[in-house]
Amino acid sequence: MKIRTVWPALAVALTGCIHIPAAEDGLSYEQRRTQLEKLESWHMSGRIAVDTGKRAYQGRFQWRQHGDSLEFSVRGPIGVGLMQIKGPMNSLTITSNGKTWQLEDSEKDLSELMGWWLPISSLRSWLIGIPDPSYAGIETFGPADAIESLNQRFWELHFKNYQLTAGLMLPSRVDLNHETLQLRIIIDDWAPDILN
Repeated sequence: MKIRTVWPALAVALTGCIHIPAAEDGLSYEQRRTQLEKLESWHMSGRIAVDTGKRAYQGRFQWRQHGDSLEFSVRGPIGVGLMQIKGPMNSLTITSNGKTWQLEDSEKDLSELMGWWLPISSLRSWLIGIPDPSYAGIETFGPADAIESLNQRFWELHFKNYQLTAGLMLPSRVDLNHETLQLRIIIDDWAPDILN
């Protein structure tokens, strides 16, 4: 059974942002990346819009990362629809519309259920503004030595704006594109649980 009605089908147009960070952390990209790669535990919340080329969805999300385990939930406008993904990457569980699935091949099975490719294993890195270290990627840089765009895993990412949180520059908006798929992610709140 496909999960295609988690949120109402709505087209979303999010306002553009500039690339210049509101405040700088004084770190080079390599220093910042090293700090972020050490980060084991963090949480964030914000807004997400998905356009598959056939359907469009929007909602609010929460993501909590602890080591290899994640908790990711998305709720549609006005609390309509809820999808929860949780567990370690090699054993994710997804719950939606009162049904639960245990995924054997997490990314492949999740994408089949949703009807579009969600690169869940790479989002952990992408959402905090660094490439997934498991794959080759091509980065470009903007002001304050912040990553501006990334091509990785056949996805094109644009880091549209940054915010200074816990002494580190973190993306506040990420646009992701793969063929006809478009994701727009606005990060309203981010905090480390442990900063090494």
